[in-house]
Amino acid sequence: MAERQVNALQHRRPRITIFGGTGFLGQRIVRHLLRRGFPVRVAVRRAQRVHEIFGTAGGALEGMDVDVHNERRIDAALAGAGGVVNAVSLYRERGQHTFASVHVDAAERIALRAREQGISRLVHISGIGADPDSGSAYIRARGVGEIVVSETLASATVLRPAVMFAPDDAFLTTIVGLLKILPVYPLFGRGRTRLQPVHVENIGEAVAAMLEDPASAGRTYDVGGPEVFTYAALVRTIAAEIGRRPLLLPLSYRLWFGLARVSILLPNPPLSRSQVELVQIDTVAASGMPTLEAFDIAPLGIRETVREIVRHVPRAGGLKRA
Repeated sequence: MAERQVNALQHRRPRITIFGGTGFLGQRIVRHLLRRGFPVRVAVRRAQRVHEIFGTAGGALEGMDVDVHNERRIDAALAGAGGVVNAVSLYRERGQHTFASVHVDAAERIALRAREQGISRLVHISGIGADPDSGSAYIRARGVGEIVVSETLASATVLRPAVMFAPDDAFLTTIVGLLKILPVYPLFGRGRTRLQPVHVENIGEAVAAMLEDPASAGRTYDVGGPEVFTYAALVRTIAAEIGRRPLLLPLSYRLWFGLARVSILLPNPPLSRSQVELVQIDTVAASGMPTLEAFDIAPLGIRETVREIVRHVPRAGGLKRA
């Protein structure tokens, strides 16, 4: 019965084009849109991955090869769509793929082409802490991107999630894995930076809810989880959940930036300069912002996710990978 209801909705609801729909957050957005009965077009660099990840979704899902730097391919991806999600992100610059080219130029291009095609509903994914005046190229590009999208398409919704977590993330899993093997845990600075981690499923559901809610048009949302931690308190909380009592060792940001410069030489760098820059600033939802409950979403807690991660961490401390 539920499946028939979803299929009926898909005949009436507008198609949503999502750029970056195979990423960590993008995958969740796609699934939540499909559950709410939206037909979905996933615009990514390698469309073959779409059906590898999602299957056929009963014909409600299609993949399309799209380079967000190519205006004609963006136009093709937007053809016939009634809504757009831009979930494209970049954490490490590579050649012509810079923070500015992705978070500013491509974001503006998507908003402009949506406007030209008469599409008013666009959800642009940014992040808490984005600041056009930041000295960090990454944080500054996210902030400028928000501005150009809103100026290009006044009805665009800007969603700024806090740091996102899930059992398959690179955030909690890294902390859990290190706590399992290290008696001394290195902190970023003194661990006083405040953060408000939010489950990625909650953000995926929030995007789908926003596309259903006309009142979200033209608004900016900071969305965090149910608890605010300092980084040190977060590490202690996770350690307690897995039965560890490590010594927390403050390390200067200068040292962390040095480690980031070295790690970039590795095939899969575990640390980037932008990650260090982000952990230097508080990433907490601004006072007065709507919470997840405003979208009838029950926030998922971090402790339950830690327990789920632990079930997939072998005794030796390494993480199982799919």
